[in-house]
Amino acid sequence: MKLLKQPQHVIFDMDGLMFDTEALCFICEQEAAAEYGYTVDKELYLQTLGVNQTAYREIMLAHFGDGFPVEKISELTYQKMDARMESEGVPVKPGLLTLLDGLSSRKIRCSVASSSRSARVRRMLAMAGISSYFSVVTGGEMTERSKPEPDIFLKACETAGFTPEASLVLEDSPNGLLAAHRAGIPAVCIPDLTEPPASVLKLACSVLPRLDMVLELLQPK
Repeated sequence: MKLLKQPQHVIFDMDGLMFDTEALCFICEQEAAAEYGYTVDKELYLQTLGVNQTAYREIMLAHFGDGFPVEKISELTYQKMDARMESEGVPVKPGLLTLLDGLSSRKIRCSVASSSRSARVRRMLAMAGISSYFSVVTGGEMTERSKPEPDIFLKACETAGFTPEASLVLEDSPNGLLAAHRAGIPAVCIPDLTEPPASVLKLACSVLPRLDMVLELLQPK
């Protein structure tokens, strides 16, 4: 395992990286779409991973046509997800708390850069009891361009006060890895629903099965 220079700042994606919400979202989106007479298959769903609401809307309308009720289905999807998480709790990914404690003990700052809206990100962090670990939250509505463009990661670095070179991105999706690469930020991939294609995976410094293994990658100062 090739060691990485210890960063000053680690940027976390949220859905599929910290929380096992991508699979839950797929189920809830299928249910919501079905109520309006549409079918969302996995291939289409995977195209929307890591993008903000604007890009999601464009993808869905391109696939279904202008009559597709994007906002209604999106809102119903989140309502279904919230109802499940309220009753069952936020599905935290294995190794997350160990990683956050390890980074905190090394005085490494942590941020979240998610295509979800910032209010939703903050709510999810609070529900999982981990808000105190993150000094900056950058949501999908805070930049004009979505992943795979680099804007959201550059915004997170700027807000936190660190250069891209002093930062590290943790991502699960192809769009996220491409965004980190375009931002000039080293990235580690922890795949979720599907492993990114080899052409994208090669952009990552390392590919790991669990979040806590990131600590083994970082060289002590």
